[in-house]
Amino acid sequence: GRHRRGARGGARLARGVNAAPAPATDLLRCYVLARLNDGQLKVARARADAGREALPQANAQLFPNLSASGAYGRSEQDRSLDNLSGPTQYFPSRSGSLTLRQPVFRLNLLAQREEAISKVKGVDAQLDTDYQAMGVRLTSAYFEALFARDSLALIGSQKAAYVAQLRAARMALGAGTGTRTDIDDIQARYDLLLADEIRVQQSITAATEQLEIFIGERITVLSTLDPASFRVDTHDPGSLTQWLDQALEYNAELRTLKA
Repeated sequence: GRHRRGARGGARLARGVNAAPAPATDLLRCYVLARLNDGQLKVARARADAGREALPQANAQLFPNLSASGAYGRSEQDRSLDNLSGPTQYFPSRSGSLTLRQPVFRLNLLAQREEAISKVKGVDAQLDTDYQAMGVRLTSAYFEALFARDSLALIGSQKAAYVAQLRAARMALGAGTGTRTDIDDIQARYDLLLADEIRVQQSITAATEQLEIFIGERITVLSTLDPASFRVDTHDPGSLTQWLDQALEYNAELRTLKA
């Protein structure tokens, strides 16, 4: 149930992202893929599966124990009298046992079972924490990738503005109303912008690759934001006490510590 709530939370985060054409990847798709493919989450699930085995192992100590054993032996006997040897005699022996043991009351085994139940609760709570951490990592990577793309678009607009300013400055210098200093100043700012453009392009590549690591799929186009369609769900309970009660009841880290 908690994991399904996490999926609904990811769906709410994805609101406000355009439903782009098929090649585009939106936040909701990233979230669904990350739940399946994120390497850190796979490790967390495997760790949780291993931790849950504590309960079956503890229960097994309360079940009947059946054991069987068997043995076979043979002895030889040689006889002789007045240097006359008799035939060798063989005496085989066989034994077998079947034992059934059932613990009637062993307080330590009952305590181990209660301990295992608490351990499983802690494992499940820790897995919820890992799912939440994945959602934060994924959302941060997604918006960092979008921000890098927006930054590149802004630089493109600034480049166009500087090109127009350079053209105007050169025309003014040719007409005798401008100075060479104006041209050099604009050219210097334009060159700095080109360096920023290279840095932002590298940021786009790094952010995209990081997101691809999370979702396990190549990204060609990311869905852009649509502020007009974004709606914030109301979660304010009206008082701090209600927030505290909910945190004490449902916070995954607190549930781990309680367990």
